[in-house]
Amino acid sequence: MPASLNTKTRITLLMVVIFSIAMGFLETAVVVYLRELYFPDGFRFPLRAVSQQIAITELIREFSTIVMLIGIGFLAGQNAASRFGYFLLSFAVWDIFYYIFLYLILDWPVHILEWDILFLIPILWTGPVITPVIISLAMMMLGLIMIVYQRVPDKLSILSLLTGVLIALWAFMKEFAEFHQDFYSGDFSLKVVDLLLSGNAFIPKAFPWMPFNIGCLFIGFGIILYFFQIRKANISHGETEFHGAV
Repeated sequence: MPASLNTKTRITLLMVVIFSIAMGFLETAVVVYLRELYFPDGFRFPLRAVSQQIAITELIREFSTIVMLIGIGFLAGQNAASRFGYFLLSFAVWDIFYYIFLYLILDWPVHILEWDILFLIPILWTGPVITPVIISLAMMMLGLIMIVYQRVPDKLSILSLLTGVLIALWAFMKEFAEFHQDFYSGDFSLKVVDLLLSGNAFIPKAFPWMPFNIGCLFIGFGIILYFFQIRKANISHGETEFHGAV
């Protein structure tokens, strides 16, 4: 591991973290407004019906958030690895501080197993609050490693990481996908806007912890593989320098 980061990288890291915290507060502010309008007595399932304008605006806002995070990663990084690393770090800090600010302003979530709407694209994601926080912590760890070492993971690390991510995403979308199938009589066309407009009876019941935990294990294994890949490369580089000096 490098003894220290250069001044430019330290400043960039600090500014990305500050930017992400500010984004977290902005996200919290939007949710505070939405809950004041639609859930003045406290957020709970099922969802309240909203206007078509609000539903479409919310979908575009979420898409725009991802574009902003990709943009900050591209601007902050120097190569593909560090750019993706800054994206992961920014995403993680944004998500974690979103919940911190929600708790400070609304005293919510009451506990870490409180159900929440996590995302709306391509369909509704739901899960206990602790689950996105766990993923965010893993993203933060991976992002920092990529920023520090600026090395792209090898194929095995990428395979393990992607497998874990896909399993975790399935866990987040499973509850709504099953409801979606029943509510729309097997029609799997994307009707998130219709869902938000209708205020239907979707209430998440049982989060699939086993698949989620398996996904986290794959992600953790991928990060470990990536770290040892870097360590092996650094040792080989050190040996090369040593033999060259001799």
